[in-house]
Amino acid sequence: MSQTAQVPRRVVSQPARPIEELEPNGVPSPDELSSSEDDILRGLDAAAEVDTQSIAIVRQGKVVLRFRVQSTTQEVYDRCRNESLIKEKASGYGNVRLNVDVNRAAFNSRLIYWATVEEDREKVWRNRTAWQKRNVINGWDLIAKILRNFEIESICERIDVLSGQSPESEAQTMELAGNS
Repeated sequence: MSQTAQVPRRVVSQPARPIEELEPNGVPSPDELSSSEDDILRGLDAAAEVDTQSIAIVRQGKVVLRFRVQSTTQEVYDRCRNESLIKEKASGYGNVRLNVDVNRAAFNSRLIYWATVEEDREKVWRNRTAWQKRNVINGWDLIAKILRNFEIESICERIDVLSGQSPESEAQTMELAGNS
């Protein structure tokens, strides 16, 4: 039995580029710390800002519905996905249910619901009179009843771009990372 020799991999690291020069003793001055902390806080505030976009549903040349959507977090996407899972009972394992697939229509309706700006969500999707008129019990069911499939898809694409979940926003992020 012959053993093949494993060639160790060489890890080549590039020298780190300094972000800014420090004082000769290597400790930043209090002014430098203060200004860099202010820069960091401004950057964090800018990154935490929620992007919004106005949505207008137009039918036969007339705006029939208008609301705003905002960027959402990964947590919102995960919650919408988990609430939209299709489950089947696993045979031979008692009451165990397995996640089989995601109900895409339910996911999209929930995503629009949770990405709608709170003020608009209250007025539009939590409108109890509209629920009774359309015979639904919640906002995402109302979305599924009143919006057409292409409208739902288009709104979800906009939410994805705002939230950084689409290939378009990923390309922009990669471009930003490449320029740094």
